[in-house]
Amino acid sequence: MLYTWLLVIITIIIIVALIAWEYKSQDCIGGKPCKNGFRRLDGIDFDTEIEEIIAMVTVSENYQTWRLSLIVALILTIPICYLLLRRMPNIEEYLSTALIIFVGCYFSSSWLWSHWIQPNNAKIKDMLIRLNEGGIV
Repeated sequence: MLYTWLLVIITIIIIVALIAWEYKSQDCIGGKPCKNGFRRLDGIDFDTEIEEIIAMVTVSENYQTWRLSLIVALILTIPICYLLLRRMPNIEEYLSTALIIFVGCYFSSSWLWSHWIQPNNAKIKDMLIRLNEGGIV
């Protein structure tokens, strides 16, 4: 019983640490420094605005898929094991289930990025470059 609670507590600590890490790298609200921050576009010329938007589209592709997949795997492992086994998992069951969920989540996110997000972002950047050059009216 103690072993089960220790596993749950360690999982919760890891989840909280990963969420805090993710939040710190993405939260730019209120002028806080973060990895993916940009300044406001008010009061600058049109060409600079377009260049800033192109840079923002590029930065939007820089999310950490592995970290998000690990958060999902750690959150879902205990409920899935409990539903399937009707008891709390031991360490081997926990790690193997977490690994399967992590790999599935990571590769599905990577597939989604390469087949949907990145091609659409490339089209957006192309249109913005053409707009900046005066090719779109």
